[in-house]
Amino acid sequence: MKGLRGQEILHIWERGRGQVWVDRALTILEHVFPACTRERLAILPIGRRDELLFAARTLTFGQRLPSLVACPACGERLEFDFEAGDLGISADVGWLELEQAEEERLFVEEKYTVDFGLLTSADLCACRTENRLEDVRKELARRCVRRAWLDGREIQAEELPEHVIVALSRHVEQGDPHALIEFDLNCPACEGSWQNQFDIVSFFWTEIESQARRLLREVHTLARSYGWTESDILALSTPRRQFYLEMVTE
Repeated sequence: MKGLRGQEILHIWERGRGQVWVDRALTILEHVFPACTRERLAILPIGRRDELLFAARTLTFGQRLPSLVACPACGERLEFDFEAGDLGISADVGWLELEQAEEERLFVEEKYTVDFGLLTSADLCACRTENRLEDVRKELARRCVRRAWLDGREIQAEELPEHVIVALSRHVEQGDPHALIEFDLNCPACEGSWQNQFDIVSFFWTEIESQARRLLREVHTLARSYGWTESDILALSTPRRQFYLEMVTE
């Protein structure tokens, strides 16, 4: 596993600009794991995918993740930062593996027994054509169910009643805790409290986009001054590139 370099950041930014979030996550990981196919990455559980994105972000931009959120009650802006390790996500990126052994997941709800899997990027992509939130919910539930039984008789996922679907959602969330990351926040201005969701995909993408724009400005400045090509400029180490920029702007 490796961090992203300048040329890779530009490729990801250029390709991902027209993509939705789930595709951007896969585009980033394709560059982090160049020997792995997009199809293989798409079947990773969402929580596992996001653990790998946290690790890639750490290798690219460092341990700390500075965040800024607005209080939903009064609009006060709160600054806080954290590390992946604070969330129980391994910070030892050198030991992270792409995939983990698949576990058997069963739960019993009254007379129903359900064998289920965790949601993946492929599952989310499959729901794009659904317009109604309820249809998306049903399709995701259907895709999570591997097999289901009622009093020992095998049934289809569509036959599960609402209370079993609710139980399924709860078990999927418990089985993949890093798929949904929330912080308990308190506002010092109005003393309000709320849970704020953190999305590593959008956070990492915002940083990639900002870095890509900065790199392009640097390429423009140095190419205009020295006549170098983009690849030559990006091949420079960051300290050397900054030194040349300082001389140009003196």
